[in-house]
Amino acid sequence: MAKLCGLPPKSLATVRLDELARVAEVMRAGGEILPAGPWLKTLANILSALPPKAQESRRGRRPPSVYLDFSAATLAHHACRCGLECTPAQIRAQIAETTAWRRRMSDRARRSHRLMISMDAIGRELGITEAVRTEAKAWNLGTYDGSPEARERARSERKKQHRTIKRRAEGATPRADYERHSLSRTKPWESEGISRRTWYSRRKKAKDSDMGIVIDFAEHLEKKRTEASRDGRERSRLRKEQKSRAAGCNPRENYEAQSLSRTRPWEAEGISRRTWERRRKLSQV
Repeated sequence: MAKLCGLPPKSLATVRLDELARVAEVMRAGGEILPAGPWLKTLANILSALPPKAQESRRGRRPPSVYLDFSAATLAHHACRCGLECTPAQIRAQIAETTAWRRRMSDRARRSHRLMISMDAIGRELGITEAVRTEAKAWNLGTYDGSPEARERARSERKKQHRTIKRRAEGATPRADYERHSLSRTKPWESEGISRRTWYSRRKKAKDSDMGIVIDFAEHLEKKRTEASRDGRERSRLRKEQKSRAAGCNPRENYEAQSLSRTRPWEAEGISRRTWERRRKLSQV
């Protein structure tokens, strides 16, 4: 089944079932009595729209709110979440009616019919108003008193308000305050008795001077960090050297002074280094 509303079928079914539960809670809080027929029909349509592989098993660690298998127990569970007053006979009758309708539609289309009810059809079937939809935040459900264009305009307005709130939380200044304190309104050059161009020129020179001070300070800090790093490496080397001396290691200077490259014993014997090393190896064997 193709994606609807930008969501895959399983996710869309889960979202719509949760939103229907919230819509039902808002409508019941407003004193409305929910008719069991249209609500059971809508819930059964959503549950039966998924192919068997996409239906969740009742076993496992899944929370009860995401049960998606098309069965009487699951339909009764979601009906209970919506606060519907219905009997087991009504549940079984709705299961049989939806199954028969799916079979007829599949025979007519000559393929498996898995289309889910549209959001506008849900709004008309259940009588959801724009006020209820907004209060329940059921953005994947339609309304009977609105249009797709009106929903899109409301969505754009909500996004705009969300961006405004986010910018205010980040410290952005409101447009009215920004314009009230802008240079075009305050005109500080008039109080100084100079032209706007001269005022900007002096401001630029002062900014460049401050930037030069900042750069010099940054170079000073970098120099200090480099010296501190070099001193730290030197202290680490001295500590390692003292530790090696305490362990009985021969200092580097003594080792190099007594090395074969410095003493050259083969020269005293009047032979080559290769011959000296070969004789030394034979004597050790």
